[in-house]
Amino acid sequence: MRLARPTRCGLVLLTVFVAAVLLAPGATTLWSLPAESRLPAILPASAEPGSRLMAMVTAGTPFTPTDGRIRVGPNLQTFDDPQPQNEIAVAVNPLDDRNVLVGSNDYRLRAVGASVWVGMYTTDDAGKTWTANLVPGYPGGPRGILSTYQFGGDPILAFDRDGSAYAGGIFFRGTPTGGDIRDVSIALSRSDDGGFTWNKPVIVAFGKAQSIFHDHPQMTADATGGAFDGNVYISWTRFGGVGQIDILVAASSDRGATWTIQQVSGPIPQGDAQGYYQDSMVTVGPNGEVYVVWDEWFLDQGAVPRTKIWMTASRDGGATFAPSWVAEADVAPISLPNAAYRHDTYPVAAADASTGPFRGRLYLTWADQGTGDADILLKSSDDGGVTWSSPVRVNDDAGTAAQFFPWVAVGPDGRVDVAFYDRRDDPNDYLLNEYVARSQDGGRSFVNVRVSDASSDPAVWSSFIGDYNQIAAGTRMSWPAWSDFRNGVPGNRNQDAYTAAVFA
Repeated sequence: MRLARPTRCGLVLLTVFVAAVLLAPGATTLWSLPAESRLPAILPASAEPGSRLMAMVTAGTPFTPTDGRIRVGPNLQTFDDPQPQNEIAVAVNPLDDRNVLVGSNDYRLRAVGASVWVGMYTTDDAGKTWTANLVPGYPGGPRGILSTYQFGGDPILAFDRDGSAYAGGIFFRGTPTGGDIRDVSIALSRSDDGGFTWNKPVIVAFGKAQSIFHDHPQMTADATGGAFDGNVYISWTRFGGVGQIDILVAASSDRGATWTIQQVSGPIPQGDAQGYYQDSMVTVGPNGEVYVVWDEWFLDQGAVPRTKIWMTASRDGGATFAPSWVAEADVAPISLPNAAYRHDTYPVAAADASTGPFRGRLYLTWADQGTGDADILLKSSDDGGVTWSSPVRVNDDAGTAAQFFPWVAVGPDGRVDVAFYDRRDDPNDYLLNEYVARSQDGGRSFVNVRVSDASSDPAVWSSFIGDYNQIAAGTRMSWPAWSDFRNGVPGNRNQDAYTAAVFA
C-alpha cells in the first residue's frame, strides 16, 4: 500500500508527537519497534527528519584477534560518564598521529537537567590521557551564539594540514520534553591547539522554524598542500518542506569564518516513488578535488524500499560542482534481525592522496543486503567516479552475520582501512564488535581484524545506538572510533565513546 504524503501541518504535529513519546522512558511507538529502513511502506518518507532528530534527543564473546598481521592497540575509553555517547566521529592531526579528536552525541548535560549536545574528547599522547569538551554555547555554559539553542548533535570533526581542529554539528531549539523542535542549524567551532580549547562557534546555515531543517552534516578539510589547501567543506541535507529535500555543500577558505553555500543535488528522477535524498558526506582528492556522495531512498514499482548512491565533484575548491550522477544504482538497503535500533545504508567515500601507485583512486563503501545478509561492499574509481570497479565484499566471515555502519579512510601510505560494526562473534547474530578491514592493494582484497576486546549488548539502549561510527587514518596508525556498551546494562543507556590504534 502507498501512503500519501502528509501536509506540512500534519508533519509538524507528527514530529511533536514522536518527540514527546520518545523522551518518555519505556514508551513504545512505531519508531521504537524494530527498524527495517527509513522508508518502509507504512511510513511516509517526509516523516523521516523529525523522527530521526527526536530519536537522538531522547535518546559477550571472548576476544581473539582475527589476523595477527594487523596490530591493534588497547581499547581506550575517551570519556567516563554514565550518560550516553553515541554517533562517534573521529579525526587525526596530520602533523601528529598521537593528536586524536573524537566526537559524539553527548548526553552528559542530562545530569544538570539539559539534554544532548556535541561532545569532543582530545588526546595528544595517543590516548593515555583525554580532555573532554563541549562545543561552546551549551546549556549552562558560557554565553555565545548557540546559547539560545537547547539541543546539539550529529558531530562533525576535521583537522587541516596546519593542525587546526574543527568541530560542530546541528543545533536546534525545543521544549525540555522534546516538543516544538525548530530552527535546526549547523554551527562550527575551531581549535588552534589541537582540540583542547575552542573558539566561539560560527553559524554555517541557519534553520528557520520548522520550514528549513538542516540534517546529517559531514565535514572534511583540504590538507593536500595544493591550491585549495586549508579549505573546509560541509555537506548536509536541507529539508524545506514536502518535495523540497536537497543536498547542500558549504565551503570556507578562511578557516571557517565565512561560508558559501550551494545546492548540489538535482531533482528526484521520475518513477522513484516517495524518493528523497539524505546521508551525504564529503571528501577531498589529492589535487583538491571535492567529492560529495549521498543516497536516494525510494520505493520501486513493487513498493519495495530501494537505494541509489549519487555523487558530484568540484575541481575549483567548491566554487562550482558538476551535475550530479548515479555512482551506484543497485543498493539493497539493510534490514537486520535482532535489531530494534535504527540501522541504515549510508554511502561513505575516501580518496587516496598518497604518492603510491593508487594515488587519486576514489573509494566508495556501503552496507548492502543483496546476498540476504548485511555485508560491507566497496568499489573504486580511477577517473573521479565516472566509472567504477565491481564491488568487493570487505568482511571476510563465512557465515550470515550482519555487518553495518562502515566508514573508510585512506592512509598517507595508500592503505585502505574500513571500520564497521560486526556481529560474527555471536552465534545469535546480536552482540556487536568493532572490526577493521585493511587493503594494501588498492581495495582489491581485505584482511579483517577485530578491534573491540569486549562485545556490546545493544539492549543498553535498544532503540538508538547512533547513525554511524568513523575511522581516521594517520601516518603510523589508524583510529577507528565507536559507541561501546560494555560498561552498561540493559536499559541504563550507558554508551561510551571508544577508540584504539590500528597500526600501519
